[in-house]
Amino acid sequence: MIILFPAFCAGQVARGYEQLVDRVNLALPEGRLSISPLTDNAVRIQFLKDADVPMPELVLTSGVRTPGFVVSDVPPRFEVRIRNMVVAFDKQDGTLSFESTAGEVFLSEKAGTRKLVRDSVMGTPCFLAEQTFESPAGEYLFGLGQFQDGHYNVRGISRRLTQVNSQIAIPFVYSSKGYGLLWHQYGLTDFNPADNAIPLEKQVPSSGEGEKTAQVTTASGTVRISQNETLYVGTFVVRDNGVYSVFLDLGDMGNRQYVAIDGKPCIDESNAWLPVHWSISGRVNIGFRWCAAPGIRPQCRGRA
Repeated sequence: MIILFPAFCAGQVARGYEQLVDRVNLALPEGRLSISPLTDNAVRIQFLKDADVPMPELVLTSGVRTPGFVVSDVPPRFEVRIRNMVVAFDKQDGTLSFESTAGEVFLSEKAGTRKLVRDSVMGTPCFLAEQTFESPAGEYLFGLGQFQDGHYNVRGISRRLTQVNSQIAIPFVYSSKGYGLLWHQYGLTDFNPADNAIPLEKQVPSSGEGEKTAQVTTASGTVRISQNETLYVGTFVVRDNGVYSVFLDLGDMGNRQYVAIDGKPCIDESNAWLPVHWSISGRVNIGFRWCAAPGIRPQCRGRA
């Protein structure tokens, strides 16, 4: 299971480096950080706990010739320079930053957020990977595939990259600052994962309540089918006023997912043809009050 987001050990000072024909390996206390130039304006970053484990290559399938690169080791940082980009490793806080040749930083890691923890999925050993990047307030982020939630700018939006039916998940974002980032892995990814789970309590409807019918398009044409609604309610309090992302993890598909906070809808996705999928995200302004979060399944998460 792979997730894009925080925690690690601060101040990873490099113990040394090894320059190879196609990459530079930095030896860190927690593992090996590899910087591999791919083209004159693209690099691949890998962080490994152990020795290389053979993995099938499903993304970068075309061989490319490694471009020329120059390595310099001068306090307080270590640099790998290619024709149109500089990758810098800060020896004080262990972060990577990516700069133009003029020295303008367009992307950088947030200090202390590189994480690789042993885990397992259904008894199979794996790693949980997390990473956070700095993003200025005026930046717009686009991409992640095709979703039904209507968010064009995904900065600050919690989103689970699952591939189902008409939903297409692509772990790539393009910034209004002109760079692109591919999260190159094959596990389940959460972009801006939700921090806090809000327990929801199922409300028992009275007899006949919640039983509705609707006309929908099926393989046999337009038919009227039964659509049951289930209401769940939960409360939470936020410490600070502001804009929050709400992530509704349904665990199943349905024709409508609806979430209201303090009586105001923040998620209302309906689709009478293809079902709305497992997870839906919304953005909402929240103050210092309790909020009701009705949903389809008893799991709703929010992230500031």
